[in-house]
Amino acid sequence: MSCLILIAEGSCTKTEPVLCGRHSLETKTILRRCSAWSNSVALTWEKWYPILIASAVTAIYLSVPALRQYALPPTASALMAAIVSIGGIAIGFLATAKSILVSIDDREIIQKLKSSGYYKRIIAYLRTAIRWSFLLTGYSAAALLVEFGPATSWSFSYSVGFSVWLLLATASALSYYRVINIFYAVLESLS
Repeated sequence: MSCLILIAEGSCTKTEPVLCGRHSLETKTILRRCSAWSNSVALTWEKWYPILIASAVTAIYLSVPALRQYALPPTASALMAAIVSIGGIAIGFLATAKSILVSIDDREIIQKLKSSGYYKRIIAYLRTAIRWSFLLTGYSAAALLVEFGPATSWSFSYSVGFSVWLLLATASALSYYRVINIFYAVLESLS
């Protein structure tokens, strides 16, 4: 991912700070691009890419018959149990990240985020990631009730069930990535 431009409005000729995992907020500035449209597209992509990519992965799975011809592995139940554990850990991590953001409310970076309107977006991303994690964890826990054996084939119901799980797993992973990437940039700017 490239640098995240925090301030979407303003003059095209002045330099403004960026929030980036590779650059310090205090020391690096960029010359703003004169197109508000490109900033809008970047923010729209940032908002929607987890579900768009997850939908594309699921559509590829459903549209390629060769992907659905394999038998379920006998370890599918173990995978679902691991996902339930990972989902619970992710929910705890994301809730902690949200608490940290609230606790550093008086810092300059948080004030800049609030003045630019980006703070609410970060909080919304955290909330979305927690929701995806709850959905994935709940679905995986329900999948533990399904009997997966070595001879279980990919019938229509298994294909649909797996495609829903694939959508949830991909969207969760990408929303975790988005939050971690932004949170890392916030923490790095504090040092």
